[in-house]
Amino acid sequence: MDKTKEKIQKAYLSYVEEHNERPGSVLLFAKSLKMGEADIYKFYGSWKSLEADIFLNFMESAIEALKGSKEYDDFSAREKALSFFYSWIGKMQEHRSFVKFIHEQDPAPFIGQGYLQNTKDTFVSFARKLIKGGIEKDQIADRWLVTRMYRQALWGIAASIFNYWLGDGSANFEKTDAFIEKGINFFFDLIEPNALDSGFDFAKYVIQGR
Repeated sequence: MDKTKEKIQKAYLSYVEEHNERPGSVLLFAKSLKMGEADIYKFYGSWKSLEADIFLNFMESAIEALKGSKEYDDFSAREKALSFFYSWIGKMQEHRSFVKFIHEQDPAPFIGQGYLQNTKDTFVSFARKLIKGGIEKDQIADRWLVTRMYRQALWGIAASIFNYWLGDGSANFEKTDAFIEKGINFFFDLIEPNALDSGFDFAKYVIQGR
């Protein structure tokens, strides 16, 4: 990441966390960083675009941390998904005050084009690769048109995990950890190969063999 861009993001995070509000002026915010106003606008045209980039960074940092692990390549698709969600929530947990404040300003980011607009594209790309790898290793059932819905279903699960975590008041967010485990395991139980898939394969074989 560009060092100036990173400096702006860190300063904005700190300001919102300390004041529980957005900076009142781009000019004053720039001066606090010993920059000109144009230096901010070079990267961000609004606070919202800056916020979207910060949330994208949470997501990208979580993915990069996983891929940097030696064990990651040996994980099953289920294990990769579990590890990702623990990592993603962990990254946001470091800045929970910021996340909660921004969420209060835009409470439905998974539906509209809010502060998670950049994050979704990165997540869907990650989910697509995860699912493709799972299918290739026979860990996930390839169910024709239904397969295309897997990554969107995972985005829906991401929304439920995110919202659950925001409302979690348990010590060390233990309830969120349990929610992630149960939610992801249920999802993969649904999409892994089972007797129904064997039936479809058999029917397809019979039809094609005629």
